[in-house]
Amino acid sequence: MVKKLKLTDLKRKAIIKAAAFEFHQSGYEATSMDCIAKTANVSKRTVYNHFPSKQVLFDAIFDELLQIVFKNEFPVYDANRPLKEQLYAIARHEIKMMLSKKFMNLAKVVTSELIRTPTTANTFWEDVHRKKRATFFWMKDAIADGRLAIESTDIATRQLGGLLKEFIFWPQLLGGQQAPSEAELDKIVNSAIDMFLNYYEVK
Repeated sequence: MVKKLKLTDLKRKAIIKAAAFEFHQSGYEATSMDCIAKTANVSKRTVYNHFPSKQVLFDAIFDELLQIVFKNEFPVYDANRPLKEQLYAIARHEIKMMLSKKFMNLAKVVTSELIRTPTTANTFWEDVHRKKRATFFWMKDAIADGRLAIESTDIATRQLGGLLKEFIFWPQLLGGQQAPSEAELDKIVNSAIDMFLNYYEVK
């Protein structure tokens, strides 16, 4: 049964959605709380009741993006399955999230602000790395099982993500490119995993 949201929760979601749209369209600095209220179809007072400042509102968008990232995760290491098969499933799951419209829209808003304010960028990356992705723990289990030889799981996790994002996330985020076809995605994922395992898999 789907839980029905209260009116105040619906208004909060509408405000966050409106802010994300306006920040993306006009930039953080150029967007006013009045403009956000108009787009959300609520009063300015309602906006301030939920978010005392524009920075607090941006932080809510930031948190929503992180929630998508960490709620999306599923990988659990299976000692009885081939590593490539498991990594392929993990990669395709990750790609589906990255290419989703909601994730991409929020990522565009957050990325533009990270570029504008290095302090915010440092906080963002510290938060991401502190929480650890599920892939990090999957690798830890594979290492403990003697199937991967990895000195730094932090670095290896980022390397694997980078091999995928170079073709799938950054061109769409920064260049507005279309997502690769299924055949292209398959080739990208398989080559990335092959490179990763050629270096880290215990033969």
